Order: sequence, then C-alpha cells, then structure tokens
Amino acid sequence: MKAALVLALLAGCAADEVIADQPPYGDSERIGSSSPDGKSDGASPMTVRARTTGYRNNDNTVCYDTGYEIEVDYANTSLPWGVKVELVSAMQGVEWWPDDVNNTYHYDYFDWKYQEYAAMPAAGPWLWRGARKQWNYYGGGSFSAMHFAVKITYPDGGVRWDNGGSAWGYYRVTPPPAPCDPSWTPFVDTTPTKWESVTPLVVQKW
Repeated sequence: MKAALVLALLAGCAADEVIADQPPYGDSERIGSSSPDGKSDGASPMTVRARTTGYRNNDNTVCYDTGYEIEVDYANTSLPWGVKVELVSAMQGVEWWPDDVNNTYHYDYFDWKYQEYAAMPAAGPWLWRGARKQWNYYGGGSFSAMHFAVKITYPDGGVRWDNGGSAWGYYRVTPPPAPCDPSWTPFVDTTPTKWESVTPLVVQKW
C-alpha cells in the first residue's frame, strides 16, 4: 500500500510529528558551488534505474511493494585520477505506532533516515556505479522515495559532495510500483527481471 493511501486512511488520528533530519554534509563541502546543478563540469551527472519487488493477491486486484533496488550511474569528467566515489543514500517516509493511553497513533515523517554508504567502483571512463537494496515495511510505516548524494574523496584526502547544488539538498528518486504480473504466484515476493529508468529530481535545501 502506497504511503499516500496509508496516510489518508490514518489522517486525523493524531497530530503530525516532524523529524528534523538531514544529510551528513554542509554548504562548504559541495562541489561546483558556482554551478546551479552543484557539479563542476555542468553536465547532467546521474542515470538511475530501479525495480520493485512485490506480491499480488489471488485475482491480481491488489499489489504490494515489499522491496526496492536502485542503481545509480554517476558521470563527472572533471574528477581527477584516483578519487574514491561513494553513494550515500537515505529513505523518505513515515513511521507510526499506537498510543494506547490516548487510543490514537503517533506519526514520524522523515526525509533522511536509514542512511547507508555504498562504494561506487568505476564502470567506465569518468563513470562510477553504486546501488542500494531496501526492504519496505510490512507494517507500521511506509517508504515513499530514496534520497541520495555522491561523496567524492580526492587523492589528497579532501572531501566534496555532489548533491544537486544547495547546502543540504540531495537527489530524489521515486521507485516504480511492483508490476505484479498475472504470471506471479499469489502472495509470493517476486522481483521483476526488467529494470526501469527513473528520473532523479534535485531537492534544493539551504
């Protein structure tokens, strides 16, 4: 069940609780700060593909997303030889739990939670590739998007981030829903063989 539907069903049960969460970098650490996309060579840096694991019910009228796979290609011809590149990602979503005393629910909405670092080895000339797998909630919450930035460690030990250009911003991708093909066995987690291209959006935060 998608996050928007879940939240609609639970709306009005309790006041929203917003968590102030953010990525592990700041304004002075981003590369190409004079460029609007935060990237020193000015080209579009990201190519992203994704696929979503899920399961269907008997008559294929309901489909559930149970896990996500994201693969990010990062291109930057301005980087010197010998850099170390990492994908740093986190999830956007909501978690909820019952308040038995007041017979209601508490909600925590987050933009940057369950942070992970993943190596991005070279996949070609000036091209690096990283990936993340993430299981969705089976209850008590829902993910709606993945947020990420690229950490670049230079040969001299200096660190810069490609995060889209703003001080605490990031790239955002929304995984496609699980296709739940009629050939899938009902109520069995299945991962599609086909990957889908998804367009990363730049989230500006200052």
